[in-house]
Amino acid sequence: MSVRQVGAVVEYQLTGFLRVWRGTVFGAVLMPVVFFLAIGVSVGMLVDGRHGVDGGYASFVGAGLAVFVGAQIGLMESGIPVFAALNWHRAFIANQYTPVSPAHVVTGQIAFITLRAAASATIFLAVMAAFGATHSPGAVLLPLIAALTAASLAGLNFAVAASARTSFQVESVTKMLTTVLLLVSGVFFPVTLLPSWLEAVTWVSPLWHAVELGRAANTGTGSTGPVLVHVGVLVACTLAGVLLATRRLTARLES
Repeated sequence: MSVRQVGAVVEYQLTGFLRVWRGTVFGAVLMPVVFFLAIGVSVGMLVDGRHGVDGGYASFVGAGLAVFVGAQIGLMESGIPVFAALNWHRAFIANQYTPVSPAHVVTGQIAFITLRAAASATIFLAVMAAFGATHSPGAVLLPLIAALTAASLAGLNFAVAASARTSFQVESVTKMLTTVLLLVSGVFFPVTLLPSWLEAVTWVSPLWHAVELGRAANTGTGSTGPVLVHVGVLVACTLAGVLLATRRLTARLES
């Protein structure tokens, strides 16, 4: 795979983003910060007063939200933007007449998404640090974990968007995945509080593995075995997503 072609896709996405970035600030940065202040800090005062949480509830929620930033961007940027590039402004159709292949498009799109996720998570990390919610030098890895989380989900949703025939289908899947993952992946509370059958379901969620990895980095309490498992799952989901998205995009362009 040519790095030059992948870089061209990233540059194209970045050029477009720099024209509209102001419209993404609320969803990508301000909304997670509001959640952190309202739930992590405010509700955390009540939680810490009654139930001890290692590092404090603000740290617990903060690490989860820092990673969720990556999940949200990964899903949002691989949904409607991909559908639009195939059906509205048809940039992906035009790519067929350039040296850029479907594999380059998918890889470049996901690379751009990881850069966006890392940037947003870095800003969120600064807010966490300002409120004393970071407890280990490993917290600096949160933006990287957020980027890997974005990549682990982007490929799957890219494949959905490349297969969909209406924008409603894409929006429905994207919103459903975002909401369900937020609620059942342990962002706000330990998954051990869920019913046993639902807790078992969370184990296959890339976001749950990312949240556990993020909390381990933030508190410095992770052990080698679980950390390697969490990283392995995220990498495997990323590779599977890239392959599936490439196949679906190729099939769509050839249809």
